[in-house]
Amino acid sequence: MKRSVCLMAILFLIVGLSSNALAQKKPIKMKGVQFLSLGNPSEKGFHRFIELVNEGAKGELVIEIAGGPDTISGTNLAEAVRSGAVDFGYLPCGWYQSNVPAAAVMGLSRINPLEGRKTGFHDFLVEEHKKAGIRFISANDYSGPFNMFATKPINSPEELKGLRFRHSPTYTFFKGIGLVGITVEHADVYTGLERGLFVGLCTKLGTFLELSLYEVCKYIVGPGFWPDYSTVTIMNEGRYESLPKHLQDVIQDAAIKTEQQIPGIMGPIIKGWNDDADKRGMKRIAWSPEDTKRYLDKIDELSWEGRVAKLPPGMADKMKKMMGF
Repeated sequence: MKRSVCLMAILFLIVGLSSNALAQKKPIKMKGVQFLSLGNPSEKGFHRFIELVNEGAKGELVIEIAGGPDTISGTNLAEAVRSGAVDFGYLPCGWYQSNVPAAAVMGLSRINPLEGRKTGFHDFLVEEHKKAGIRFISANDYSGPFNMFATKPINSPEELKGLRFRHSPTYTFFKGIGLVGITVEHADVYTGLERGLFVGLCTKLGTFLELSLYEVCKYIVGPGFWPDYSTVTIMNEGRYESLPKHLQDVIQDAAIKTEQQIPGIMGPIIKGWNDDADKRGMKRIAWSPEDTKRYLDKIDELSWEGRVAKLPPGMADKMKKMMGF
């Protein structure tokens, strides 16, 4: 009897110690950095993803946002993720094509990320990123398409010829449609427009408003382009593989839920941007259906031509089939 009581006491002690050890087990902590300054509405897809991971992990995994470009510059962010200096990054895909060649063209996709999971495009990107030590998580921006903005009305694609537009490496189609590219830093765009160094630029409406460019640039010209795959969340591959399977599943589940939810979250924000643009006196110049189709087709054609050299032989054709072309 005494022996049984002793054994029960030992068993309760072991159970108690095990429960205490589990209670004291520290969560896995990871950090993420975004290319945008904190507070930019276009960060919402990234932030929602992190919220969903933290909720789903129930304290086992905690992701914190360490900062924006003041922490790690956007152009260095992918390398910081690849090297493990930071666990997660949120940035434009075109900014890390030197690490992952497929990133040079993935932003040209004509389908959205949920559709990309059905065509095999998502799985393809996962495998291509893995070669560089990076885990592709999701394209989760949904902050609307890129637009052309100008200081004067432009009524057709032909009127673009010879005009000077602010340029960045992303816009490989500029020369082909007749634009003269002027390279200036992001922070100098306002001054460049104000002084007439160039007469237009391409960007998203949210960024345009954030920089107060409506004060010096009053026209939204032609159709939007490059809607959904341009900004992505990536992760260090080694850190991903180090996680237990159930936490990897939490991350994947959060990525899918974000892709499902973020259009509804961003929809009212984009409407607010458009309403604000109208209140600021922005004028929209729509082109004819024929001009619009010809312009968008030309952008696609020139963008592929400008970037396909960065891809291994045969990859462009393979990707196009999965990207809605």
